[in-house]
Amino acid sequence: MHKHRLLVLRLVSNYDKLFMGKSESAKTHLFPFFSAFLRAFRYEVLCMKVSYNKLWKMLIDKKMTKTGLRDAVNMSSNTLAKMGKEETVSMDVIMRICKVLECDVGDIMEITSDE
Repeated sequence: MHKHRLLVLRLVSNYDKLFMGKSESAKTHLFPFFSAFLRAFRYEVLCMKVSYNKLWKMLIDKKMTKTGLRDAVNMSSNTLAKMGKEETVSMDVIMRICKVLECDVGDIMEITSDE
């Protein structure tokens, strides 16, 4: 099922690319398939939960504050607030955090099913 989640996320993120340059009739024929595919896996994708608990523990170990991280990574207060509420943030922010803390993505976050 994991491969299906990745495929859905790629399709959603590349939606414009899928339909760019297509004729109206091609869009009309492709869109129902795309919509049905998304509905079939929508529940699975929406039931994913992100946790940054590993990041907060790492900051304590490194004696770094959240404000210090925000400044070092050059991220907005809103992004930090989203992370505090366990909401998703852009991969660019995650990569910058990993670079500053010299770690891997799995060291600062985890994605689990919300079952």
